[in-house]
Amino acid sequence: MHAHNVANLNTPGFRPQHVAIAEQVPSGATASVVTPPPVPLPALPTEGLLALSGTDLAAETVNRVQVTALYRANGRALEAQYELSAALDELL
Repeated sequence: MHAHNVANLNTPGFRPQHVAIAEQVPSGATASVVTPPPVPLPALPTEGLLALSGTDLAAETVNRVQVTALYRANGRALEAQYELSAALDELL
């Protein structure tokens, strides 16, 4: 989503999208793409200008870094689980 939002930074009428994750009971999660409602823009002269997209480049950059860190952390947790499982298999 981050690349899509940044690529459309100057696209007239574009609204940035985000992924919403919801926990499922008793286990699991679902993900869906959310497009927020349009933000009212101030009146600007339209000649030679592109409409603002509502994409916050700084927020997109911070979110991308956070998502990358979470992805790596999840990978490391899976590696640790695999190593513990293999160690238990050796003991049994």
